[in-house]
Amino acid sequence: MGLFDDDFYSSKISKWERRRLMQERWPASYDTRRLLQVLLLTSILALIIFMVIISLIFSGSEERAPIPQVSPSIQSEQVSIVDIVQKLKPAIVSIVSIQEKFALEDQVTSIGSGIIYYKKGSAAKVVTNYHVIEAADSIEVVLSNGERLNAELVGSDMLTDLAILKINAEKIESIAEFGNSDLLQEGEAVIAIGHPFGLGYSPTFTLGIISSLERIIPISLGMDGITDWEMKLLQTDAAINQGNSGGALVNMEGKVIGINSMKVAQSGVEGLGFAIPSNDALININEIEAYGKVRRPYLGVATVDLKIYNQSEDFSELITLPEDVKAGIIVLEALGPAAEAGIQTNDVIITLDGKVITSTLELRKYLYTEKKISDPLRVEFYRNGEKYMVDLILSEAPGK
Repeated sequence: MGLFDDDFYSSKISKWERRRLMQERWPASYDTRRLLQVLLLTSILALIIFMVIISLIFSGSEERAPIPQVSPSIQSEQVSIVDIVQKLKPAIVSIVSIQEKFALEDQVTSIGSGIIYYKKGSAAKVVTNYHVIEAADSIEVVLSNGERLNAELVGSDMLTDLAILKINAEKIESIAEFGNSDLLQEGEAVIAIGHPFGLGYSPTFTLGIISSLERIIPISLGMDGITDWEMKLLQTDAAINQGNSGGALVNMEGKVIGINSMKVAQSGVEGLGFAIPSNDALININEIEAYGKVRRPYLGVATVDLKIYNQSEDFSELITLPEDVKAGIIVLEALGPAAEAGIQTNDVIITLDGKVITSTLELRKYLYTEKKISDPLRVEFYRNGEKYMVDLILSEAPGK
């Protein structure tokens, strides 16, 4: 039988049977081969173990990754928030506004917040919202330690929703500092501070971000659905609740960059709070401090929008206009500079200094943002279908 007998490699013979036959035919050769196989496997295993040991030794000498920790920036921010809270806590006060009406049992009390921003000698000043102290017969300021102080109204302005109070400075520990609202960025972290619902004496602090730098919010002073003014406000998602009005919106430097004014309070709406930017507020605070009000140029007309008139038949026989005139404002009453210049009831104003005016809001915005007291003004209007033009000098708006 030859060395490569076909039967030896036949699939009919099992593996173990082949080994037995090899041992019987070539015992020395088989034992040598087995020995070489064992030595080879042992060498490979030893090499693997050696490589693993070497790898462990060298990896142990390398610099290991640090254990995860809170980053220094987050730690410092947390510390700064605590510092801000402790620093500003005494400077944010509760405002109690009392309307006495006819008898003690008819008293109406409303609660808001305020910011102590000035202290000199025996006097300190607090800024709050106009709507917090509106129609108040008496006002009290409640400090964070529970001390109640009588407050004197320095002045106020309905249009910008600001009011200034004066209190005795003897118990005042600290004041808040205004920051530059023009440097704010969307997404910047802020803290809203105030006294929601008058809960205790200590103010409440909520954390959020600046959601928008400029939200235009329509204001109806007569609550009649007609927009009398538009306020440019900061939007934040920091929680603002009833009683927070007049409180502070503070940046991470601990400076007041906004005065909390309002929020959207309706079902399904969250995180829509608004604040008066500090730079806008400061201009009007200085006016109120100096004059008890915000002085504005005065034309002297009570008006209604032509588009509103077009929806009514009340003036159908009083107003005559060319067919191509579709926008303007109708004069209901003329006073002051307007009356002196010859403007009359039922005149329809169409331009101021050549700028087309289509609503009372546009007239008010042009006067208050583009003109000053004693500035000249050219008014173009229609009377009985004829166009007229007059020049006048703006005066100071009377009253508060």
